[in-house]
Amino acid sequence: MALPQPVVPIQTDTDPLAQAVQDFIAAKRDEDAAKRRRIEAEERIAALAHFNKEEGSQTIEAGGYKVTLTARLNYDCEDPKGLAEACAAAGVGPSMIPVKIKTELDATGAKWLRANEPEFWASVLSKFITVKPAKLSVSVKV
Repeated sequence: MALPQPVVPIQTDTDPLAQAVQDFIAAKRDEDAAKRRRIEAEERIAALAHFNKEEGSQTIEAGGYKVTLTARLNYDCEDPKGLAEACAAAGVGPSMIPVKIKTELDATGAKWLRANEPEFWASVLSKFITVKPAKLSVSVKV
């Protein structure tokens, strides 16, 4: 049975990539802590301003600052098709069915077509589809 290998610390004094990873980890920790502090401050402000609306906004003055508190509700439906069918079965008109039909780009299909059908991409699709790099994502497991 092999013994587990000891974890070797990253030598950051001679490895600029390792130093960049360490900097990333430290920045992410700072960012997470700042987010927690911000949320706590928002909750304190709401409590001290006696803000208890389910939806809507309220503007207050505090310490020379104009502060606007806004609350909203997010609505979601796991089965919009079922919802639409239930509303239609109930006999209500279209204005009483809270479902939209949305036409949107199939990014996976577009990616495949760009890679596998370059002539069709160039002659038709590229006139309508913009391709640009997304933000770089970095993930570090510690």
